[in-house]
Amino acid sequence: TLLRAARTGDPSYRTADLVTALAELLGTARRVGTASGAELAAVSGRARRPYGPDGSLRLYGLFTEPVVTDSGHGGVRTWVAGGDGRLFTVGDVA
Repeated sequence: TLLRAARTGDPSYRTADLVTALAELLGTARRVGTASGAELAAVSGRARRPYGPDGSLRLYGLFTEPVVTDSGHGGVRTWVAGGDGRLFTVGDVA
């Protein structure tokens, strides 16, 4: 990632690329918070598989972050919140 390249001093790192990516991220976050209808659909992410209710625990997706294990395997960790405010994570590492 650009942030990792900046931290490690990677010679391919370019500050302008990181600034552009951060500006896009912040712009999208702002649009998600204020958008509705077609605009919201345009900025919303998509799940890789369909999800449905499972039992009585209802979860609300918050965000997904990339992860790399100590052994070098990569994947994602998804954060969700229950109706009572408890936080849960769901990991998927390949």
